[in-house]
Amino acid sequence: MGILTITGHSTMGEVLDAYPSAQRALFRRYHIGGCSSCGYQLGDKLEEVARGHDIVDLDEVIAFLEHADEIDRRAQVSPSEVSASLGSNRPPRLLDVNGRVVVRPGAFGAAASQTNKNLLLSDHAEVDTRPRMETLVDDVKCTHGAAVGRLDEDAVFYLRSTRGVPRHAARGLLTYAFVNAMVERLRLEPLRSRVEKLVAHRLATGGGAVQT
Repeated sequence: MGILTITGHSTMGEVLDAYPSAQRALFRRYHIGGCSSCGYQLGDKLEEVARGHDIVDLDEVIAFLEHADEIDRRAQVSPSEVSASLGSNRPPRLLDVNGRVVVRPGAFGAAASQTNKNLLLSDHAEVDTRPRMETLVDDVKCTHGAAVGRLDEDAVFYLRSTRGVPRHAARGLLTYAFVNAMVERLRLEPLRSRVEKLVAHRLATGGGAVQT
């Protein structure tokens, strides 16, 4: 729940401070704040905004904002949790990816894209990916997509048959190529170099090139 206690007398600025997800939640359910005709000022009171949209049950609105905030908080993963997972010798078999891009009110002409690609390295691995694009304004150019798959066995066979690369090493090379496409986008050279070494070490010790 939000840190502040929200009532009908709370300003919209206070509502957004208490529940960061409120802007999306209000638009998604009540179409509040999505355009100039249904917008609001941060100094407007919540009860005034609700009344302006013919919403009678203010308690229901507050309950919905609390529920939306709780869902958002559950979806958050701390950096320490990610670090612990990546550093574990037994990484999780289930990856839950809940991507989100939000185009806020007033961002007319905005362009955004979201792509989530996932590589399964064992027969037991699973990925649940949900790329979301929330556009709270019209006149935007936004795209999103996702893909989940395994290593190309034809590529593995090619490396083994024409290059003499062992199966385990071939899978490691293909996995490194998949990961490196993202690592190369890191702009800070020291960080990019560090991540490249971590990935190479992980694959060399069998952390990513899983034999099946």
